[in-house]
This record gives sequence, structure tokens and C-alpha cells, in this order.
Amino acid sequence: MVVVSDTTVISNLLHINKISWLQDLFDEVLIPPSVARELAVSFGTHPTFPLQEPDSWLLIRVPQNLAGIQSIRSRLDQGEAEAIILALEHKADFLLVDELLGRKEAMKKGLRVLGTLGILMKAKQMGLTKEIRPLMDRLIEKGFWLHPSLYQEVLKDAGEST
Repeated sequence: MVVVSDTTVISNLLHINKISWLQDLFDEVLIPPSVARELAVSFGTHPTFPLQEPDSWLLIRVPQNLAGIQSIRSRLDQGEAEAIILALEHKADFLLVDELLGRKEAMKKGLRVLGTLGILMKAKQMGLTKEIRPLMDRLIEKGFWLHPSLYQEVLKDAGEST
């Protein structure tokens, strides 16, 4: 399975110390250079930052379609634009992205998207965690914005609603 990621999903999982779930769920995750730079600036000294490992499952790949990146760059940041083009070039099964504009652009181009909450749900389905509520609460504490109705909907879908 080919998976490409933007910065946010990886950042969010690093914030809650669940970055290893990406490897558990997907074996390898491709990221473009701009995403690697963003992550290195924010998490370069984080003890579980996977780019520090010699046999990392997080692989940097350079997108080739520079014109494609430029064509969507006016609407998205560099990391999102590169990730979308990289996902198209590698015929990715999923693009991991949270930002609404990035998700819309990716879906418009025929990509399947999965965000942080989707990763939490997949992790629960695979038995990597029993509850996602405390993880969502930690994400919110770290600045992850989540509409209260979506919070309740995810908990309901996860079988954790009260």
C-alpha cells in the first residue's frame, strides 16, 4: 500500500506519541522534501522522530511534476502541494492530510484522503488502542481544532459515545 503524508497528520501523531501507528498501519509512508523540512524544524530533536532512524519507514521522495505543484501552490502551502503531486505520481492508496483546502484539492484530483482522526479510528479497528477519546482530548490540548459535533460523531463511530 502506497501512502503519502503532509505534515499535519505526522505532527499530530508525534504530539500524542503515536507516530509508530503509521508504520503499524502502512509499513512505509512517503513524504516530499518540504514536509521533511517542516517536520525537522518542529520535531528534529523529538525522541521518536522517525527521520532520525537509519532504516526509517518514513521515506523522503521528490515529486517530479513541478508544474503541477505550481498550479496548486496558489491555493495550498508548499507541503500540501508537493504531497498531493507526490501522491498522484505514486498512485497512492491514501494521502494523509488534515487541512480542509488540501483535502478538497486532493479529492478533486481523485485521491483518497485520511486525516488524524481516520488514523485513530484505523488504529482502534486494528487493536492498537482500546480508546480514542483520551487521544482526541490530548490532540485538542495540543491545539488540534475539532468541532464538538465531529468529536461526538467520531466517538459514536468508535463505539465510545456516552
